[in-house]
Amino acid sequence: MIKIVLILLLLIIIIINLKLSSVELLYKYTKYDNFKNHKKYNLWSKYPHKELSKKYFNESPLNPHLDIRYCKQNISNNEKKKTLNDLLKFFIDYCKKNNLKPILMHGGLIGYYFNNKMLPWDDDIDIILIEDSIFNMRNYEDNDFIVEINPNSNNYSIEDVNNKISSRVISKRNGMFIDITYFKKIKNKYICKDGHIYNINDIIPIKKTIFEDYELYVPNNIKNVLIKEYGEKVLLPRYKDWIYENGKWTHS
Repeated sequence: MIKIVLILLLLIIIIINLKLSSVELLYKYTKYDNFKNHKKYNLWSKYPHKELSKKYFNESPLNPHLDIRYCKQNISNNEKKKTLNDLLKFFIDYCKKNNLKPILMHGGLIGYYFNNKMLPWDDDIDIILIEDSIFNMRNYEDNDFIVEINPNSNNYSIEDVNNKISSRVISKRNGMFIDITYFKKIKNKYICKDGHIYNINDIIPIKKTIFEDYELYVPNNIKNVLIKEYGEKVLLPRYKDWIYENGKWTHS
């Protein structure tokens, strides 16, 4: 009887300490189906964080694209456009001073693909950093803007679902921001704990270019990156009630 109890206790301990594989956990906490195809990568096995960190960046409950500390409601489209432009100008200057190479991604990259400009319906900008640029990030603040590093950014555990954003550039005027995520190189992939996985050759070598009159970088293969995230339809000149023609987007 004692042997049976001991065996049962041992089995319980083993079960408690068993973890889902990294990719299975990542799939559990994200909506990205592409992780099903990467079970051979034990992506974050060397980051054994067990406790979930509290969410560091908090957004307005009325608008997830506004920082809760500085949020201003009822922002006009003109103010949104001006703020995003000011944020980008400020951050590009910051990058030059700190030897960063900001890489445009997500919605901003769609805008770049069509006409090198922000999408007229977009209300934030997404940037990724890789390799040395990550280590050159510094907290900074002036009268109008904040560059803030999430203290959980060096935690690459997929269990830290509350802190997918590594850093943020925030406007004190109205709470709008640029999201920055860090990509880590694992084997022949660039991965991020927010669920994105890209082939290294699609990301590097990064290409210097001009976006909204400012110098930054884009991935090596823009089409592959966009299709990987959004599907083939992302390249079509139409989005909801918007149509792209004659070099610009118009609302139909």
